[in-house]
Amino acid sequence: MRYYYFLKESGYHINEKPILPAGYTVRIWKPKGLKYFPDGMEFLKRLFATWFLMSKFRLFKNNDLSVCLIYYGDTVAHFSVTLPPFFKVPFLDKQDLQIGPVWTHDEHRKKGFAFYAINKILEEYGDESRKFWYITRSDNIPSIKTCEKAGFIKYAEGEPKSKLPLGLLQKFSIDKIFNHKNQVIK
Repeated sequence: MRYYYFLKESGYHINEKPILPAGYTVRIWKPKGLKYFPDGMEFLKRLFATWFLMSKFRLFKNNDLSVCLIYYGDTVAHFSVTLPPFFKVPFLDKQDLQIGPVWTHDEHRKKGFAFYAINKILEEYGDESRKFWYITRSDNIPSIKTCEKAGFIKYAEGEPKSKLPLGLLQKFSIDKIFNHKNQVIK
């Protein structure tokens, strides 16, 4: 499976201010104490437990693990995770952040929640020294359009690689780097 690595540099700037539809609320969740997953995210407890433990054992290169959640009542309609650099993304600098995974409930799609959440994350964490990364499958056209709309540029292409059997402890690798005209330069 091929992946595109999108990049946004130079702090927070947005051309189009997203609007959250009526009836929805947004919240940025960060691990605190022993609360290792956000309200409404019980279905992903194991994944959040992994990230929580990685955070507690300082396997991330910074402390900015968080989740931007959009709720409809008590139901999670959308989430976008903000992951600090770790072994799986060796090309991220210490202060960088990766946005993803990103997910929207089937009943709440086509409302611009991913675009809204990305911009909320940029607003929360953006500064001049930080780069944001967005990694998506090369065939995920809606995801590609969303991150480009948020001002990300396609920086590279690659695939996960592992030296262990069954793809354990995969790392994303970069095979191609693109210039601002989307031409391969390396």
